[in-house]
Amino acid sequence: MPNQIVVPLRLIFGKLDNYGGKAEDDWMWQRIEQCRFNDYLSIAPKGTAEVCSRLANPDNNSITPMEWYEKQKAAGANIDIWFYENAAHGIFAGPMDRKILMYGGTLKRWGWTGASGSAPDKLIADMDRFISSAN
Repeated sequence: MPNQIVVPLRLIFGKLDNYGGKAEDDWMWQRIEQCRFNDYLSIAPKGTAEVCSRLANPDNNSITPMEWYEKQKAAGANIDIWFYENAAHGIFAGPMDRKILMYGGTLKRWGWTGASGSAPDKLIADMDRFISSAN
């Protein structure tokens, strides 16, 4: 996640986005992982990977996307967060699909995807309004 936002940014989450979570309520915007799962790319803007990656403090934990959002907002960035009811990861992936995935017989991960009802249409309408307002 970059240290500085230079363009307007909207973070979009389904309220049921627990994709890859360790528990049913391991929401993506609150997700904390060990730094070792993050990677730094020299072509990417400077950001959280400089201090939290497989090369920098691998045993520490990352900040959550919500913490990063709040820091950006407090610094005056043009950033907002949009949550959508009845939506999970991949709001345009089709009807809501709630799965619990097992890896190696013991590693359980939640994998809810898609959306139900009008969530995809609401996101498209919100994006249209956002883009139109920038012109």
